[in-house]
Amino acid sequence: MRRNVPTLMDELYRLFQKKAFPEQHPTWIPGVPPKAVTSQFKKKFDLIIATGHPFVSFAAAQMLGKLLKISYVADYRDAWTLNQFTENLIFDEGGKSFEWEAKVLRDTSETVFVNDGMRQWHIDRYPDDADRMTVVPNGWEPEPTGEQDFVPPAPNRPPRFGYLGTITSHMPLEELFDGCRIARSNPVPVIRARNEKGSVRRAAYAHPA
Repeated sequence: MRRNVPTLMDELYRLFQKKAFPEQHPTWIPGVPPKAVTSQFKKKFDLIIATGHPFVSFAAAQMLGKLLKISYVADYRDAWTLNQFTENLIFDEGGKSFEWEAKVLRDTSETVFVNDGMRQWHIDRYPDDADRMTVVPNGWEPEPTGEQDFVPPAPNRPPRFGYLGTITSHMPLEELFDGCRIARSNPVPVIRARNEKGSVRRAAYAHPA
């Protein structure tokens, strides 16, 4: 359909996002319940674990939890309705995303966050669900690779910086790229940051090789 009538499908896609679920990946949801029900009859699930992003997986878990009478866990790798870089809301208050998030958190057996700041923000917003919110920090599991010997960098080598993660439209990309350019062009770039009292402090960092 998308190939034969692309304009119509784009309009229907945008309408579905507006009316049903405002995210980029909602169209795989219709295929999830039939597959899950079929699998449930073959071998019953003990628990459903949904990881966001994409957050439509939370909606699928909530619907399946109701349909199959199974507990589910919502695993937040990122915030759904909060821009973590600006600390502003991503969506307008009262919109579909907040309706879905409230419904998902209301029905979870457990909601997992990667840090306490994210957990606390959700506790403040959804206090009735706070007793089912917990933190499982991001970490490194040694089992796949075995124990690795620690090799410290050479003392005369400047530190290296890298980014590991997903690039999204909510990230301050210009600031990120500008910072990389400064670090590469200046042997000792000066980084400005504001402390808790609002005053500016200066810190020098060595050139990232």
